[in-house]
Amino acid sequence: MKYTIWNIENKFDASYAVDLDLKLLVWDLIQIEADIFLVKDDLWNWKEISVSNVKYIWNLFSQKTLLFQKFFANYWYSWYFKIFNLYVQDSKYILKYDLPQVKRHKKIDISGNYVSEYKDFDCYKNYLKMWDKDIKVVDYSYFDNFTPWKGQNLFVFPDLWSINCFTKNINWKYDILNVSWTNLYRYKMFLDIKSWKKKNIITTQAGVFQDWKDLKTIYLFDPYKWYYKNQQNPRYHLQDVVKQIKFFYGVEELIYVMV
Repeated sequence: MKYTIWNIENKFDASYAVDLDLKLLVWDLIQIEADIFLVKDDLWNWKEISVSNVKYIWNLFSQKTLLFQKFFANYWYSWYFKIFNLYVQDSKYILKYDLPQVKRHKKIDISGNYVSEYKDFDCYKNYLKMWDKDIKVVDYSYFDNFTPWKGQNLFVFPDLWSINCFTKNINWKYDILNVSWTNLYRYKMFLDIKSWKKKNIITTQAGVFQDWKDLKTIYLFDPYKWYYKNQQNPRYHLQDVVKQIKFFYGVEELIYVMV
């Protein structure tokens, strides 16, 4: 079968067409010699190359994440390699660590309408007009006698100082995703979140881009802070991004936590 593949080592600038015996899905990772390539769904008239010694690695993103990323690229006018780097900062770690055993998504077509197969697409246009519907607003006292939901919960703070203040007063299990730590640490966290080993994630704005397995609730602390506006491409506003994550991942609650 013929596929379009991207070389992820050089910001996806190199695209090729290949004819392989392997049955691959969109966003499968494969290794050809020493390089890692990402399988793209739509076929273009790229230069066709002959390859050998092709090794399947794994399927990188779930179906929900694929649809969200395609939407994100269109909505925030960004390139895919920029979005990919929000999830995996350094591809050299992909081959060095045990990968989670996750079910591969079914084949989907994301080359046309970016949510063409999303089950709730009929109400999507109306949803765009009411981003703020059903957002709950609480203050910090909400966490005085708090127990996280079963499933995954995301707690987003504007800065590390706010995280330190918050974690001093809680006694339930959590993991802090500090995006200023090494790329290796962030990649390991990505794998653990994808395989549902991490459930209560406390992080800042750049840590929300994960392949969520069962995200139930998003808590956005002090949403009025300017820290939530990303100053580099993709130039997104996190206040809008969490609403989009809520939609694509079927999150049950989005809660603003105000002082």
